This record gives sequence, structure tokens and C-alpha cells, in this order.
Amino acid sequence: MTPANHNKIVGTFDKPDLQRLIKRLCDRRDRAQPLTGALVLDQATIDERRAIDELLGRAPTVGERLSIPLDTLLTRMQNARLADNWDTVLTALCGPPDQRRKNAANRELAWQQLWKETYKKLPAEKLFLNDWLKQLKQDGLLKRLSEGDEQSARKFILQALSILHELPANSESLAGLAARITGNSHALDTGTPLATLVLRAISASHSIPMPRSAADFRTHWALAGVVCDELSAPVLTLNLRMPGSGALGNILSIAADSGLPLHLNTMILLNTNWISCQTPKRVFICENPVIVNIAARKHGNKTAPLICTDGEPKTAFWHLTHQLRNKGTEFYYHGDFDKKGLAIAGRIFEKLNAIPWRFNTIDYLAGPIGEKLTEIPKPATWDSQLTETMQNKGYIIHEEAVADSLLNDLVSHYFCK
Repeated sequence: MTPANHNKIVGTFDKPDLQRLIKRLCDRRDRAQPLTGALVLDQATIDERRAIDELLGRAPTVGERLSIPLDTLLTRMQNARLADNWDTVLTALCGPPDQRRKNAANRELAWQQLWKETYKKLPAEKLFLNDWLKQLKQDGLLKRLSEGDEQSARKFILQALSILHELPANSESLAGLAARITGNSHALDTGTPLATLVLRAISASHSIPMPRSAADFRTHWALAGVVCDELSAPVLTLNLRMPGSGALGNILSIAADSGLPLHLNTMILLNTNWISCQTPKRVFICENPVIVNIAARKHGNKTAPLICTDGEPKTAFWHLTHQLRNKGTEFYYHGDFDKKGLAIAGRIFEKLNAIPWRFNTIDYLAGPIGEKLTEIPKPATWDSQLTETMQNKGYIIHEEAVADSLLNDLVSHYFCK
């Protein structure tokens, strides 16, 4: 830019009534915002409006809201041979751009583009991911995990979406899933950015808190059909028989003949011959191990097959029950009448097409009054009146309190098989 042009630009714009316009233009430039379209000045003074109208060469306008067509203004400067572009004009008036501010603005634009692109990639059938992504944006977790680097964040979020697209998995190992999607078998280890993002999505999909312990960590992945450890968190069984399933069938027969509870780990279940095994027509499921303990002590091998979730169902439980379901086994489920118990029941009824076992409104009303209900359960999908009734009555019923009724069912179904 020649000194003459510089002086002409300054002479044209260096007027008190144009200073607010110049400041807004320089702010836009430094924030990397486009210098096109209309720029609006609210509460414009009469002098500001007169100066800008003269600058644009237009008839006088009125009102407090002053719209300035930037493309028209630039064309007038070009025709007057003041400058070819806004950079030349604003450098003469405000000096060169603040590079730090410009870099910050460019980073913010990159993040905005990342959120926009990611929203478009969300699968329509997994609505909970919209809330997941909205929370990541609002609380800044993704920025913290990526240390503010948009490229790292893009990598993490795309990998997370790829993994979530694969869930629920069919008892795939955590390391195997990580290696297959990312090329790094440790990418989903506890505490990694990717694991944190995926676990938050799993938590959102099941409306449960983020994991705080190793047991929680395994439980979350189990909900997604992923095996963290083939030997941890086994499933508890009683009097379950599956002849023709190889080593597992032999182990189950020995335990069932003796009426002894048996823990089955995921490794055993993954190495079972499910094709040729024979499975029970009907299996009962309870939430608490104490039911299994009482049944074994009181009735030994004279009960119907029983499987226990031991609280939140783990990978071994899901693998066993899914295999049984695929072979035609029918399930009956009972749990605690409390917030957690109803949540577990809802997942079991949905995933296994199970039948409520003394777990409806009429059963709740017939049971003993327990501790005070302090957390409101979500609506029970299998019984529209259950949650409302529990709120009105205001108490919970633990499974152990109705153990006698449950044991009677197990024994009667054993003799009716």
C-alpha cells in the first residue's frame, strides 16, 4: 500500500462518527469472521447515520438501527481506488491483525466445525448420542481430553463413534475391539480419552452414572456386550443343566446333582459348544445371591434352574442368557422393588424377552412393607402402574423379603417340569 493510498484511506474514515463502524470491522477481522453481508449498528446516532449514508453514497435513512452493506461499501472503495480489499483498509486504520486473537478465533472456528460435522454423523436410531454430544460440548470434556487440540479431538470423537456403531458387541474382548477399530489394543484401557468418551455414551444410553471402580468399569462394558476380563465377574447358577455342551455340561451336571451353586466365568462360556447342547425349557432369574444360597441350602437339587445377576448383570450373565435364549429357553425374572431393581429388570425384559416373576404391581402390594423409597424409579415398561404405585406407597421391597414365595415357585416348577 502506497503512502498516498494510506493517507486517503485514513482521510476517508478518520472521523468520529465512523469510529464505531471501524471498531466493529476490526473486531470481525481479528475474530476471523467474514467481512461480507450486512453489519448492523444498534442505537445509531443521527451523526453516525449521516456519515455512513454519505460514505455509501445513498439517500439519507432514518431509525436507530443502521444496516451497512459491507459488499456495497467495499465496491465503492474499489471504484474510488482507495483499496482492493478490507485487509488493506483495516491495516491502514487499525494496524495489522492481533495474531494471538486471530489464532484463537481460528481455533474456535475449527471447534465449531467439528461439532457441526459430528452432529451430522450421529446415527438416527441412537437418540441418546445427541444428549451425549451436547454434554461433551457444554462441559468441555472433549476439549480437556484432547488438551484443546482440535485435531486430537476429531480423532477421538470419530473413533468413539466407530466403536459405538459396533455396540452392543457379541462378547468381543475389550482389547480386541480397541485393536480392530483403532489399531491399538490399549486404546480403551481405563482412563484413556477414548474409553472415557465411550463409557460416557454407554452411561447415557442406560441412564447410569459413570464408572468409579474396576467393577463399575466391567459392568458398563458388559452392558455393551464387551468382555473386559474373561475370568472376572462370573455368573452364579443353580441346578442348570446343559447336556451336550462339552466340558461345561459335565461341570454343570456335577454341580446340579449335588444341588450346589456354581460360578461360570466368561472364558468357560466362550469355549462352550452351544450348537449341540440341550438347554432347559424354563429358567428363573433373580437379582440377589442370597436367593440362590437359601434355595441350595433348603432344597438342594430340587429346584428349577436358577441364574443370579448378582446386582447389575455382567458379561458372563449376558453371554449365558443370550445363548440360552437363542436355543429357545424361556426366562422369568424377579428383583428388588427399588430404583436399581426396576432398571435392571427393564433391561432384562427388553434384551431377553423375559416374563415378570412375581414382579408386578399386585406382587408389590402383596409384599411386606420395606425401607423408605428415597429414589423414584423410572416407569416400568412391563407394568404401567408399578412405578406410580411405589411412589404412592413410598417403600421398597428387597428380594430376600419374599424369598419363601420365590422358593415355592422354584420347587413347584421343578416337580412340574
